[in-house]
Amino acid sequence: MKTAQQILKGKQFIKEEITKHPEAGDVDEIWKQAEEKLDEILKQYAGLSEGEQFHAEGFIFPSAAVYLTLKEIIGKETAYAVIENAAASECALIHEKLEKMMKIPGMPSLFVKAWGPVTKTMFSNKSGFENRFYDKTEGEYRMDILSCPYCRLMKELGCSELTPVFCDNDERIYGNLPGLQFSRTSTLAKGADCCDFCVKTVKEEKEAMKKQYFDAQRNGFHGVFYPCSSKTNKGMIMMLGDSSDDYMAVTGAKWLNEQGCHVMAMSADKKDYGHHNYPLERIQNAIIYLKGHGCEKIGIVGASTTGMLALAAASYFHDIDLTVALSPSDFIMEGFYQDNKDSMYERPGDNESSLSFEGKPLPYLPYAYRHPEYWQKIEEESKRTGNQIASREMFDESERRHPLQEEEKIKVERIKGKIIFIGAEDDCLWDTCRYIRRMQERLQALPHESIYEAWSYEHGTHFVFPESMLKKMLPVGSQLLVSLMFKAGKEYKKECLETRIDIDRRLKQVLKEW
Repeated sequence: MKTAQQILKGKQFIKEEITKHPEAGDVDEIWKQAEEKLDEILKQYAGLSEGEQFHAEGFIFPSAAVYLTLKEIIGKETAYAVIENAAASECALIHEKLEKMMKIPGMPSLFVKAWGPVTKTMFSNKSGFENRFYDKTEGEYRMDILSCPYCRLMKELGCSELTPVFCDNDERIYGNLPGLQFSRTSTLAKGADCCDFCVKTVKEEKEAMKKQYFDAQRNGFHGVFYPCSSKTNKGMIMMLGDSSDDYMAVTGAKWLNEQGCHVMAMSADKKDYGHHNYPLERIQNAIIYLKGHGCEKIGIVGASTTGMLALAAASYFHDIDLTVALSPSDFIMEGFYQDNKDSMYERPGDNESSLSFEGKPLPYLPYAYRHPEYWQKIEEESKRTGNQIASREMFDESERRHPLQEEEKIKVERIKGKIIFIGAEDDCLWDTCRYIRRMQERLQALPHESIYEAWSYEHGTHFVFPESMLKKMLPVGSQLLVSLMFKAGKEYKKECLETRIDIDRRLKQVLKEW
């Protein structure tokens, strides 16, 4: 058995990642504490078999020791980011070597053939795994892991939240290799009943990616992947429409495909536009999938409520380097349902946030009204203002009754890369331009690492979509829809069209330069 010092000597890439966080303090002292923690763990698990030791000493224990040490110093979220980023960097080096190997003629076939004996040794019962192996198929190897020492030991050490990092490493290493297709739809660490593995050769050196469906139970998020037909390293997470495969989502994805982006359309569930305690980890899982399939650049776009979600997600996950928020709020909204309860189309949640992270609801601005008064007020405002739907007065009243608190505001200063805020002054759902101005003021007052642009228009309604995207959604009658939905769309038809045309031009340029 190796000593703690010997094990950590081979983990200098984690130490290098810690140096990127000055708030951690003396890195050498942290490393010394992690070594002491690792020594304790090694003594605690001195009776592991030789096969289990390979995984425990090589991966599980050193990561846990560093993570548990860092968590007490810089907090859980940053400590997790250190381990994840270090793993991603190390996996990128391995992936690069494998990529070169797979370009050698015949190597992909040899690689697949080697998986059988290798996995049956490395992931055997003697190594603490329980498996299900499938019959051999030419050019393909499949297996399921039913029980895993990574899950068991991480749970025993009190850091089970770290386990998905190791699952994601497989995607990082084996995803998008020439001549190979690696796929996995579920993992134990994300709540499924198994980790399924499939690796197979493809006829061409690089097989074109195909449309794929994902569900929250098996994959950790609900969505549909729409690949770009041309080669690209850009992946855009898109949240438009009631479902990730409805007409609005499909046409929105096509528009983004035309701008040179792979698209992961996401939604809360199938045909569910309600938002209540939506786990932000689902966005993280989608990011991991995209990065594992050749997307070096990750963007996110959302409109209306999902404009808020896009900003919130980008403030948590720093792999996102382009954030586009159409008609967003600058605070976390209270959760809501669209389930026609008591004949009301929409109702507020039962004191629920719209978003959650690590199983906890994010602090939110509570609505001014409860069910059924909530929807009654929206209907009254809509009728009085001449809009199909209007709730701006309700949101203003919500802030009057409950002045916005710091913990409820989206921490836009944490967002990396480029941010595009888009809104119109005549938005009748909420005062989005005021919210955008507050986010600008916040960015001006606080240190940040982003470049941001605020595209605010006098007229444009709540539907500040690029004109060519809206036309793709509604080839006939797109302008009529805006006029029917919103009074401003009817009274300022020409100005609203000019706004959408301008957004179209500018957003296409942003995506081209990204």
